[in-house]
Amino acid sequence: MEERISAIASKDIVEEYEEILARLQQKFPKLSKSISFHEIVGKLTIINVSTDIHVCRDPDDDKFISCAVDGKCVYVVSGDNDLLVLKDYEGIEIITVAQFFERFSE
Repeated sequence: MEERISAIASKDIVEEYEEILARLQQKFPKLSKSISFHEIVGKLTIINVSTDIHVCRDPDDDKFISCAVDGKCVYVVSGDNDLLVLKDYEGIEIITVAQFFERFSE
């Protein structure tokens, strides 16, 4: 059986990713040639989020949990300690990128 992995985000999350990538490209100019924001966004399924959850110690991170709930996600993959400290939310595991790759690498 083939497992399907998809990445889900909301409009707010995409906007945050765009800001982060812009900052990284200023700090590391070579990134601008190797990473295209449109390529990244093109791999995401963008959903409308209606759930309004408030569980993160950094309220700005609540959007990731809300998106995961509405997107019926299994995982939130993040390097943000304010999310990782939760470990899970209603059955949605919050894991690092390294943990994700450990689970899904061949």
